[in-house]
Amino acid sequence: MLYKAQYGKYLAEIAQELREVKPDINFSGFISSVKNRYFTELQVLRKYGQGKKVIEIGATPFVFSILAKKFEVDLISVDLNPDKYQEIIDYYGLDVRRVDIESQPLPFEDNSVDYIHFSEVFEHLRINPFFALKEIKRVLKPEGLLFLSTPNFYAADNLWRCIRGKGFRDGFKEFLMIEKFGYPGHIREYTKYEVTEFLEYIGFEIIEHKYRTYVKARFALANLVYKLIPFFRPYQTFLCTKLLKDSTNDNRRNS
Repeated sequence: MLYKAQYGKYLAEIAQELREVKPDINFSGFISSVKNRYFTELQVLRKYGQGKKVIEIGATPFVFSILAKKFEVDLISVDLNPDKYQEIIDYYGLDVRRVDIESQPLPFEDNSVDYIHFSEVFEHLRINPFFALKEIKRVLKPEGLLFLSTPNFYAADNLWRCIRGKGFRDGFKEFLMIEKFGYPGHIREYTKYEVTEFLEYIGFEIIEHKYRTYVKARFALANLVYKLIPFFRPYQTFLCTKLLKDSTNDNRRNS
């Protein structure tokens, strides 16, 4: 079990170290926004990935990678544009591979990986999510697990923005992230049904799906809605394993 006191201590240490290693970037806002989500995800990671071969896809700015290392989970980080954080990679001795997962194969052998952490990346893919998922399936062992986290399209905040005429996302700001960080923002957020369609089409079996919240909303009514109707929570996670036989979804869709 992951203890919050120990987790908080490590996170504070990391925040201080990052200020010294990479003073040109303010990590405090990012760490504050992800600390509760990372706490949950680390518990899943330690349960299924401790002592095994673990791949983290979409790692910048490497806070999760560092936390995993402090909790004695060795993982290999895969990222589109890690160069901006080279000082952090060197300081912590992280194993990082530069890969565009929408167009380049993962640098691992078939059936060689036990656990893949694919958190808050799927919504950023803009070219070919099928290619990325096929590569994930290829490298996973038959008994291996994929943990996928992505925003919930039907999140209450999204619906409220739409009602007010602001749309689900500001397209300009999401693409502007390419200029600032080297990767796009949220190109598309998905419903549970849509993510399920992707996963089953590629040949994954979903073991568990959960709608999640990691922080309390500003308004009490929103928190009540989240409690009574999980469907409106802002995040969703999928725990999957690959089917031993190729998917027959092509035939099912064409029949």
